[in-house]
Amino acid sequence: MMKEFQQGRWLSKEQYGVIHRVAGDGQIKGIFGVIYEKIN
Repeated sequence: MMKEFQQGRWLSKEQYGVIHRVAGDGQIKGIFGVIYEKIN
């Protein structure tokens, strides 16, 4: 679930993380799905 900023603040005080970039050489597919499952 994505949260939004409103008036310079998050809607929730819960902890959050940020994934800045995911890259590969094309040999493995679906790596973002694996990462997403690990953080949820």
